[in-house]
Amino acid sequence: MPGYRARKTASRYLRSLLVGPAGEPFTATPLSSGLEVALLDKCVAHLIARGDDQIRMLDRIGRRAGFVDLQPLGQGNHDDHGDRKLNYFLTHHELGIETLSAVLRSVRTSIIDDVRYAPIVLFAADGPFEQYLAYIDMGFDDIITLPEKAVIVEQRLLSQLGTEHVYFDTATYFGPDRRRMEVAPPSEHKRAATPHSHVRHYFRRDPMRGIIVLRSESYLAFGHQPTRIERVG
Repeated sequence: MPGYRARKTASRYLRSLLVGPAGEPFTATPLSSGLEVALLDKCVAHLIARGDDQIRMLDRIGRRAGFVDLQPLGQGNHDDHGDRKLNYFLTHHELGIETLSAVLRSVRTSIIDDVRYAPIVLFAADGPFEQYLAYIDMGFDDIITLPEKAVIVEQRLLSQLGTEHVYFDTATYFGPDRRRMEVAPPSEHKRAATPHSHVRHYFRRDPMRGIIVLRSESYLAFGHQPTRIERVG
C-alpha cells in the first residue's frame, strides 16, 4: 500500500516539525520560571464538531488527556467559566474548510486575550501532505492526526502551556508562525516566505492566570529581511 505509507510518512514528518524531535512544541521556548506541571484540569475545552458523534469523540479524547470541563461550543460561555482561566478550542476536520476558517477568524479577532490567544487544535484523519500545509496556513496551533496514542495527545495538548509562544500579527493574519513548514517535505513541496511588516507577540499560557502577554515587537520589511524597529514591553 504505497499510498498509505506515503501518507504515514507525511504525518510523521509533520509531527516532527510541529512538535520537534524531543516532543517540544516548535515555537515554544522554556522559561526558567515556567510551570513545572501544566494542568489541563484547570482549563476549559470547547468542542467544535459536526454532530453528536464527533462531539462525543472529542469529549473522550479531551477527558483522557486530562480536561474535566468540556462543553460543545455554544453551550457555555468561553468568556466566563468560573475559576478556569484558560480556553482550548478542540475542532474536528470534518467541519470543512469554510467552517474551520470561520472558527479561526472568530477566535483570533476576539477583543479578549484569553480567547484570542487560546490554542486551537485540529483533530484530523491522516491524509495527503498538501492538506496539512493547508491547515498550517489556516493558523491552527497544532494538528493531531488520529488514531494516536493517548499519551501523545496529552503531551501535545500540554505543550501549549507554561512556555513562551509567539504569534504573528499582520494585516490579514493573527496566529502562530506558518513558516515552520519551510523545509523540503517528502513530496519535495517547497514554500517561501515573503518579507512583510508585522508584529510579533510573545506570550505564555498559564492555566492558573490565563494569558500573559510578555512583550510585542514591531517589524518593518526592508529588502529581504524584516527589521525590528520597536519593542513594547
